[in-house]
This record gives sequence, C-alpha cells and structure tokens, in this order.
Amino acid sequence: MKACGACGRLYPDDAGFCPVDGTALTSATQVPVQGDANDPRVGQLFCDRYQIRRVVADGGMGRVYEALDIELDERVALKVLRSGLSETALERFRREVRLTRRIQHRNVARMFDIGEYKGEKFLTMELVEGEPLTRSIGPQMAWARLKAIAEQMCAGLTAAHQAGVVHRDLKPDNVLVERGTDRIVITDFGIARGGDDPAVTQVGAVVGTPRYMAPEQLQGGEVDSRADLFSLGVILFELSTGHRPWPGDNAVAIAVSQATLAPGTIDPASTQVPAAFAAVVAACLQLEPGARPANARDVGEAIASGVAPVVPRAAPTRQAKPTKRPPVVDVEPTSLAVLPMACAPGDEYLADGLQEDVTDTLSTTPGLRVRPSGAVRQATAPDPRALGERLQVDHVVVGTMRRTPNGLRVTTRLISVADGFQIWASKRDCGEAEVFEVSEELARGIAIALSTRASTATKPTDPRAVELYLRARAELRRFWGSHVQVASRLLEQAVEYAPTSAPILGAYAYASVQTWVMRAEAELLPRAEQALERGLALGHGEAYLASAQFHFNRSDPERGARDLGKALARAPMSGQTHELAGKILAEVAGTAEARQHYETARGLDPSRSAMIDGDLLRLDALDRDWDQCDARVARLLADPDQALQQLGVIAQARMQAWRGNTEALLESTSIAMQRLSVTAGSIFRLIGMVYSEGAINRAYFERSIRQPRGPDLPLRQLLVRMQIYTEIACLLDQPDLAFMALERVVEDGLLDVTWIDSCPLLEKLATTDHQRFIVSRKEVVARARRVLDAFGGIATGA
Repeated sequence: MKACGACGRLYPDDAGFCPVDGTALTSATQVPVQGDANDPRVGQLFCDRYQIRRVVADGGMGRVYEALDIELDERVALKVLRSGLSETALERFRREVRLTRRIQHRNVARMFDIGEYKGEKFLTMELVEGEPLTRSIGPQMAWARLKAIAEQMCAGLTAAHQAGVVHRDLKPDNVLVERGTDRIVITDFGIARGGDDPAVTQVGAVVGTPRYMAPEQLQGGEVDSRADLFSLGVILFELSTGHRPWPGDNAVAIAVSQATLAPGTIDPASTQVPAAFAAVVAACLQLEPGARPANARDVGEAIASGVAPVVPRAAPTRQAKPTKRPPVVDVEPTSLAVLPMACAPGDEYLADGLQEDVTDTLSTTPGLRVRPSGAVRQATAPDPRALGERLQVDHVVVGTMRRTPNGLRVTTRLISVADGFQIWASKRDCGEAEVFEVSEELARGIAIALSTRASTATKPTDPRAVELYLRARAELRRFWGSHVQVASRLLEQAVEYAPTSAPILGAYAYASVQTWVMRAEAELLPRAEQALERGLALGHGEAYLASAQFHFNRSDPERGARDLGKALARAPMSGQTHELAGKILAEVAGTAEARQHYETARGLDPSRSAMIDGDLLRLDALDRDWDQCDARVARLLADPDQALQQLGVIAQARMQAWRGNTEALLESTSIAMQRLSVTAGSIFRLIGMVYSEGAINRAYFERSIRQPRGPDLPLRQLLVRMQIYTEIACLLDQPDLAFMALERVVEDGLLDVTWIDSCPLLEKLATTDHQRFIVSRKEVVARARRVLDAFGGIATGA
C-alpha cells in the first residue's frame, strides 16, 4: 500500500499520485504521524484496514489510537488490548462492545467493530476530537454551559438506561467534550453491566472510581441505574462548586464521610445556578437509592424546566409521644449516653425530641445506666469518644437527622468509648409523624447490640490495646520485614489487653504471618500458626487475608485462593487484601486483572502507592511498557524512604536484565550491594561473581539451585529466587543452567504462568528446547488454572 502525505488516504502499490490532490504517493509506513513516535504501531497499517496515526490515550485495559479506516475513509478510535489478559478480562472487553452497541445516541460514543489481528484483540469506536470533562472542573462554570452539559449527560444516560445498560464508572474522565461544538459524549463502558448480563468482576472488588461511586457501590453491593445518577450528582456538584460534596481521597475516607457527614450544598447565590438545579443535584446525592430521582430522564427534564422534583416540607408540628415500651432484652450492666443528633437548622426540635425519647426508653431497660439528656447537652468535647470519657460512660450513641425528598433519614451509631469501635449502626427513613415510633426501634436495636457484645466479649477493649493496635497498623503500611515484626510485637501486647477483639486478633494473625514470610525464619512459624488459629476463630476479614498468605507459602495455593476470596468478600475495602489479589492474579490471570486490584488498593490506601509501584513496574515490563516501568523505578530511587530506595535499586537491576543489558545489570548490582542495608543474598553474590570473574560460577549456581528448602520456610521467596536464577542464566546464554532453575521452580510450585509466557528473557529459552519448555509450562498452566478456579468458586458462590 502507498499513502498520500497530504490527505492520508491509502492506495494500491502501483498508484503514483493521489487522485484527490495530485500529491506523489509514498510507502504507507512513511506517512507523517503525530503522537508517541516510540510506539511501533504508529504509522503502520493495522489489520490491513486501519492506518494508525497517533496515540490518543492509555488505560488499564489497553492503548487507544487515532486511525484512518481505509475501507470507509473515516477516522476512528482504535483500542488495542494489552497482552496477557485472562478470559475473564476478554469477556469484559466483549461485553463493552455488546452493551455499547445497544445504545444509539449522539451523547454516547458509538461502537463499531471488534476483532483480532496477529493475536491482539481490538475494537473500533467513534473518534471524538476533544478533551475530558475533567479539565472543565475548577472555578465555577457559567450557568448556560453547565446547563447544556448536564442536559446532554442526562440524555446520554437515559439512552443507556433504556437500553438496559448501567455505566458504573461515570466520572469526568469518561465524559468527552467535543472541540468546537461542546457536544458531550459518554465513553468507556468497560465495567458496565446490562440487566441481562451477569457480572464478571471478582467478588469484593470495589469496581469504579471511589470519589464518584454511590454508597451501595462502595460497599461492594449490587447497583442499578440509580448509582449512575449518584455519580452524575457528584460530577454536577463539582462543576458547580469546584469541589466534591464529601471530603476524602480514597474509598475508606469517602465512605466514612458519607456515613458521618451531610453532603456539601450548592449555594445559588455564590454559584449563580438556579435553586431548582441545586435541589436536583441534592436529590441525586441521596445515600439511599430509593430516595434519588427515578431515572435520568426525570433529572434532565427537571434541569431543562427549572422545576426540581422536591417533596414539599410539612409545617413544623410537635407530635405527641407514643407510650414507651422498654426493650425486652437482658443487658449486662453498662453505662451509656445518647448524644445530641446533628441536623439542619430548623429541625432541632425534632432531633432534640428523638434524643430525649431514645434516652427515656433506654432508661427503662434493666442493666443500663443512661445519662439524662440535659446533662449530656451541657458537656462539650472535641469528638464522641472524648465526650463519653467526660460523661464517664462505657458507650455513646451518635446520630444524624437529615431531610430527604421522601421525608427524614435518621442514622444512628453505637460506639464503644474504650476502643472507638462501632458496635452497631442503623439507617431509618420515616415521615415526621413517625419519628417517635422510630425511637422504640432504635432503643431496641441498641439494647440487643449491647447484649450481643456482652455475650461475645468479657470486657470492652482496653484503651492501651487501641493505642498499640493503631501503632501496629502504621508499621504494617511500611515495607521491610523489620516493620511487620515490630507490628507483630505491638499486636501481641494488644491481644493481652483485648483477647476477644476480632479486629486486633485479625491484625495480629496477619502481622505474625507476614513476619514469618518476610523474615523467612523457621522459628517464627509456630507463632504465626497460633496467631492465625486465634484470628480465624472470630472470622475477621484480616484473619482470612493472613490465612491466604500463609497457605500460598505452605504449598497449598488452592486453599490460599479460597481464603483470599473470603477475605475480599468480608473486607472489600482492605487495601492490603487487594494487593495480595493483585499479586496472585498477575500470575494466574494476566496483568489487566491484577492492575484493577492494585489500583483499588492504591485508592483505598494511598500511603502504599510506592510499594504498589514496585509491583506495577514488573507488570509494565511484562506488557513491554518500558517508559512507564522506568518512571516507576525512578520514583522509587528518588523516594526519601531508604527502604523504598532499596526496593528501587533491586527493581532496576532486574529490569536491566529483562532487557538483555548485561553491563547495566552488573552496574546496578554493584550499586545495590553498596546501598543495601541488609546482607546481600545469594542472587547478588552470584552476580558479583560474574562481575569479578567475567563468567557465571557454575558450581555456585548448581549448588544454589539444588539446595533443599527447609520445610518451615515460606515458599514464595524461594520461587522468586529461582525465577531470577532462571533469568540470569538466560541472560548469560547458559540454557542448561536456565532449564535447571526453571524445572526446580516448577517442581516447587510455581504459579506464574504470566512470567512463563511474557518474560522477555524466556523467549530464547522457549526456542532452544521447545518441547522441554512446553512440559514445564503445561504443569504451571494446570496449577494456575486450579488456583483461579478456587478463587472464582468463592466469587460465584460455588
């Protein structure tokens, strides 16, 4: 094929000039292009049909290009998936096409085709010349433009919902503003769901972007079209005010904000938007799906007409209290205070009345000593626990009362003053006339919660245990084995003060197992086993995370996968659980699945971003994204934390080897041995011998490979070491030694089929003795499939 350098059209090889403008034709690969010149696809003809012009965007699933469809003479967006995707990820990819094809609307990006070319999956879609709506967030937007954007987003969502498609990740990055027309186009239905299409995401995965997610989605529950309306409300709030309705930068912080704080409000006077629009946004931001508008069409019509769907507020009237009936519950002797309820101005009479009524009802419960409402109102303190300490009670009840379009929402929580843990919580919608009926339900729930707590715990958690627990959690967020060892010791002390606290025992199990794993010392195993047994007895999510880590290191990966699934189900907002899921899925399911869990982990705990980068750079290398890999390494090397610098040095050395750069590997290793604060292991000693002797020391290599593994030592460190030995032998062109190391790591329980298939150094090994390589690969694939099935069994309830 030849191409015109002016218009970009392609013509047969025997053509000399472009018939449109007379320009001389050149080889298609010589067409001037824009974008990333380092991308080998830019300038090439893809699938004999798409002339790739430039890189448009990068995402977790793949890279998007601008391309010319030479059959239809139209520019399109071409999305090529990353290599190493699992069948689950490919099914998500196919679903994006199926779902988006249902939607035919100018405010939704059109989907054209799906295919495969030279083993690469791709799809084509409408190319929108513009920029994400993200760039419009900042100082308040002019009302006319904001109204037009809001109406178009509602129109696009209406079309999607009428086609049975819920987006589930609506955010400014996924909304494009067409240059020159201001047309709004909703894109990226990659995690969308159809009403007739089962989910293909892992159980417990917080799928979406936390800052725009509805509460039911943050909690890992089922969602419908009303979740998209919540996301729409967050976006419109941001466009109106320049900030989000709830504070927080990760899923945990946002969930806590939603549970404890009223959303921000749009002030029509300062933002210059109509009051009716502010009311529409407030209706979309209701925490309960049933309190939001019925559909996107109603929201769009309300914005267009200026008539908000607001439930009229009844005139304030004091309701007569019903006769109180004490809860029929036996409660261990304890003391309690019902704190004043937060409410909007003008609703104080209702909140005060509810506080008094709950206090009076609980006061008639045998075993409870309740502080009078008057005494509680006179006390002041910076937070509920401090107020409880000042009032000298064991528990406090905190609550909020808020208006909704359907009436009132009363949210109540019971908190232990000793440890700050939430014991019980309730959300109740009601009308004003029902508010005092609610008090009896709340009192009964509080009494039952105190009875349950009394039967499962011999005493409230000691404040000393809480302090130790919090200090240990800070250590667990750090990197080296010495940090988790400190955490384990702190939690061991905490358990002495709080021997029946499920969170503390779960954390102790995790820290003890991690200490054994990271320190790799056999004498630490018995303590890990004992801590794990105690943690699992109470069924805390972190105990299942510890059990997963334990069994992955005890040659029982299927049990590890099942427990990891349970950990995700019980603690879907645990960042470290998602990190382990990322590690395992990177090996058995491909890099795209792993990236989703890693990014979820980063959102849940931003403090671990650098450690997560240490894992992601390996995935970048497996995907041949060396620029991103190098950028992550550079960030680690520049980190002020010396432990993370050391991680960067080790990663740099390994990545140099993957690229076949022996000299750079030796130089990085020399630097590593000077900078590492820990004793250099066998791998660095081996490379040091190569550096000094100019060749691999076969005797040392073979002795290291054949050294038996201690039965009480963790497995996965050994597997990684054998993988690196395999890589070094491949790099130094010693295939016999490479096969020796590969077969040893397969024998010991390697799961990492992604490494087998994608590590650049193993490509030569696969061609040296293909049959021998295939035998090893077949065993790893079978093992990885069993692990993935075990994990998936939990996900599907099997």
